[in-house]
Amino acid sequence: MKKLVLLVLAMVMLFTLVACGANNDKNDAATPAKEEQSASSTPADAGAGLTDLKTKYNTLATLVNDATVAAIENGWDKDEAFSTELSAAKEYLRIAGTDLSDPDMTGDEAYMNTLNTSFDEMIPAWEDFLAMVSVPYAA
Repeated sequence: MKKLVLLVLAMVMLFTLVACGANNDKNDAATPAKEEQSASSTPADAGAGLTDLKTKYNTLATLVNDATVAAIENGWDKDEAFSTELSAAKEYLRIAGTDLSDPDMTGDEAYMNTLNTSFDEMIPAWEDFLAMVSVPYAA
């Protein structure tokens, strides 16, 4: 009975993947028109600013990920203050990453300036955190 249920589930997953793959082919023809439209509706310097923000986002995400690995390797994951900062940074990155891919949010210049300032402040802080957690934790 379990094998039958697994077989049915596998077939459903297979059909779902095939159906999704077929939809992507149809949407590819419409994609250039959408890209042209969005490119013409945003100022030229907005794209450069967004690219800069995405670069800063990636830099911060790399620092947070590297700090996470170093913290685990060196016992810093037991430090409550660091764990709190790490959780907050991961949540911030989750929200910022979603917002950077949302055309409604990227069109909000004030919000993009706030993200830029936040990234500029957080990158050096996480460089310091990375240096801190790169040595063994001493309680």
